[in-house]
Amino acid sequence: MNTEQAEQQPTDPHSNGRARIDSREFARRAKAAIAQLPSTLAQLPSTLDKEIQQSPHAVLGIAFGVGAAAGVFLSSRILRTVLASAVSYAAIELGRSYLRDVLGASWGEADWIRAAIDERPRER
Repeated sequence: MNTEQAEQQPTDPHSNGRARIDSREFARRAKAAIAQLPSTLAQLPSTLDKEIQQSPHAVLGIAFGVGAAAGVFLSSRILRTVLASAVSYAAIELGRSYLRDVLGASWGEADWIRAAIDERPRER
């Protein structure tokens, strides 16, 4: 085994060339997007009004595409399951990131597992 391969960081790409997903980076970006959500929603009516006036056919096409995609997505059991799994995974990762921020960096997953193992009754 090559020593360079053994020392790869989690941010190095997979063997297939795709980038690894850094859950902390994802959580940070999600928090930033959620923080900007109120201002974005406040500007939404005026932005939509401008877009409708400038290019009504494009807006109708986009609305049709979004509606058709939502209909296909929600009518399939498999796709609904995938959507539910993705949403629950995102909620879990955001929760973990929040707890890491609140509890501090010293309380990692390994510490939680060790604490749970130390507290369980031992068999003799």
